[in-house]
Amino acid sequence: MAPTYYLDDGEPSGSPSTLIDPGQYLAIVDSAEVKESNAGSEYVKLTFKFDYFGSKFRLLWDHLNFPPPDVKPADLTDKQKATVNILKRRLQGLGLPYKGSDYPNGLSPEVVALAAKGCKAIIDVRTEKDKTGQYPDKSVVFDIIPSGAEMPKASAYGAQPEDEDAPF
Repeated sequence: MAPTYYLDDGEPSGSPSTLIDPGQYLAIVDSAEVKESNAGSEYVKLTFKFDYFGSKFRLLWDHLNFPPPDVKPADLTDKQKATVNILKRRLQGLGLPYKGSDYPNGLSPEVVALAAKGCKAIIDVRTEKDKTGQYPDKSVVFDIIPSGAEMPKASAYGAQPEDEDAPF
């Protein structure tokens, strides 16, 4: 399932006036909720809030896709294994541990949604182009940088972790 990304003004992030400059931003998970895809798999919809060049806060959404709970790690398809690898990386970026054996017995989408709210993270925002050319470019969370990574020093990358005026 391909996520749809919207920004704080309710406009799709592909609107020319709402594209976010590519770069890394210090963000906070403003909300996290469990949803179900059309295929029946659960995912956690994350809402990241971040300072955008000191003008106003911006919101950007991302999804944490989970493999089906009834499939054992050894029985995952290649596509499901790729989903698990992305999930692991993003959970590490939020400071949340993940082991393949944790789900469904421990670290479920519900637990992740509860634990993720309020987490600080560095998000890597990129501009994604529609491969068919039908739709405008959109801003996406390309990655959630693991804890301990250094934030770039260029001021064009939003609020810095050591910034005294940062809202979080």
